[in-house]
Amino acid sequence: MPDTLLCDPRIYLTPARSYPDPTAKRNAAFTWSKRIGAGWVVWLDGDELLLWGEYLPDMIGRAEAEETAVGGFPLRIVEADGSVGLNYGRVVRTTAVRKYVLDASQAELHTGVVVGLPNEKICAAGGVPYGPFPHEQAPDGTLVPAQPGSEPVERYLARHRPPLNGEPHVLHRTLLRAPERASVRRLSEVEADAWVPPDRAGYAMDDQARKWAREGRAERRSTS
Repeated sequence: MPDTLLCDPRIYLTPARSYPDPTAKRNAAFTWSKRIGAGWVVWLDGDELLLWGEYLPDMIGRAEAEETAVGGFPLRIVEADGSVGLNYGRVVRTTAVRKYVLDASQAELHTGVVVGLPNEKICAAGGVPYGPFPHEQAPDGTLVPAQPGSEPVERYLARHRPPLNGEPHVLHRTLLRAPERASVRRLSEVEADAWVPPDRAGYAMDDQARKWAREGRAERRSTS
């Protein structure tokens, strides 16, 4: 049985202290979701709020017709400082994922393949885009910043932006944490800070983030 069921049986609360680690907690909730026949899972932590969630079924309906590794789609997460991340593991299809390997950051598919579900920082506070700006080749062969209004720039700005009104997204309310947890950082936060925009499929983390990931810990106290 679930740890706590609200009046809506589709909502499952899992107290962190009930499990040895965040991955075990997530797999328990995921197994229960499959047991009740849920086709999709939306992950929210205790200090997070889903905004414009009433329109999430529209995005799920679109994703039903698309083929992705986890059958899901990225969801924007707004941090307390105003920065925005794009998380690839918040909305997933239960028929695509077998289990979670590292909290919500790595999952094993039914094919046996383990995939990364990163949290990519896409813009800073105020909507300032984060990451390398698109470049194009000049007549002399050098790479120069793409011209405003060009297709690469339009695609870049459309992706590296805050959520729009009416767009489902997550608000991460770290200011509501208990004082003793004020300095605790989740693995997804570490990944966002360590994000290196890749030039190929996948993502990269710095050495500290890799160390924490190898230890299988989703929460670590900040060293700053």
